[in-house]
Amino acid sequence: MRPILWLRKEIKAGEKRVAITPAHCKTLVESGYDVMVEACDNRIFADQAFAEAGASITTESFYQAPEHAIILGLKELPENTLPLTHTHIYFAHAYKQQEEAESILQRFELGKGNIFDLEFLTTPDNRRIAAFGYWAGFIGAAMGVLGYAHYKRTNVPFPPATIFASKQELIDTLKAKLTDLPPPKAMVMGALGRCGTGASDLFSALNIATLKWDKTEYDTAQKPIAEILQRDIFVNCVLLQGENSPMITRDSLQQNQQLSIISDVSCDPNSPFNPIPVYDRITKLNAPFIDIESGSELPVHLQAIDHLPTLLPKESSEEFANALFPHLKAFLDALTQQAELPVVWQRGLAEYNNAQAKRQ
Repeated sequence: MRPILWLRKEIKAGEKRVAITPAHCKTLVESGYDVMVEACDNRIFADQAFAEAGASITTESFYQAPEHAIILGLKELPENTLPLTHTHIYFAHAYKQQEEAESILQRFELGKGNIFDLEFLTTPDNRRIAAFGYWAGFIGAAMGVLGYAHYKRTNVPFPPATIFASKQELIDTLKAKLTDLPPPKAMVMGALGRCGTGASDLFSALNIATLKWDKTEYDTAQKPIAEILQRDIFVNCVLLQGENSPMITRDSLQQNQQLSIISDVSCDPNSPFNPIPVYDRITKLNAPFIDIESGSELPVHLQAIDHLPTLLPKESSEEFANALFPHLKAFLDALTQQAELPVVWQRGLAEYNNAQAKRQ
């Protein structure tokens, strides 16, 4: 029996991205697959575009999907205790001791479902097949610039984040915001990765002087890192992989005389390995920045939105979906033919099984 691909709607406030575009949907339909799309008026691509591509639009939830449906999404599932019976493809955030990990894994165990976590769909050389990292870094740096420009002019809270129609519109907005302000100095940690490259490219587009550090500089630096306090904007793009020494602490911030904005793109405040242990919650699109009690006279503001690329939803969705689709098609074909799963999907399933085993 051919699997059904079921695109669920996102419940996270302000989330407009998708994991598959209407163009990819059309290819699947032409290949003989049924594609179901949960009705949603908040996606960057309208329901009508998916319908014109051959998908069936449904008002039912994925909970009512047929047993052989593969549920595709991006961000978290609705919070409840219902067992999860399907195979899900999404960013589960359940393998790194996050505070919600136990409840997620328990629901899948009870329902005998499976997770293919998009973060852990990797090639044998450990490269992710699809990621939003570049755009997360790009927008994370942009939020840093927006925060800098805002708080240089006022102490009132930062307004709700704006969703931009294009990369150029965003850059033009940032240039206008920096008019008549001292040019900021920036620092990117993890500058050689996808995320760090995106952040560096944004600063380069604005001619902002940027100190770029990666693992070599991090490993050799004394912790906490004094150089962070010598820049106006600090963007953390480090992929969290186990225990590490904090880059910033509340004690180190007491010596701050320049740092104004922390943009934590990595955004793992509830992990025991959080390298910026000066805050304990993600921030939201409607309130992007929180104030950090630094102990110094200079205020420090931090953003930690965990779905930054939704602020550039069309470009980020298209790039991600283009990278994911060949692997997704191969996965569906393997299920249809009852063949061995491609290596990428074998590795993804092993990560899920390992996470469940650790709970025993």
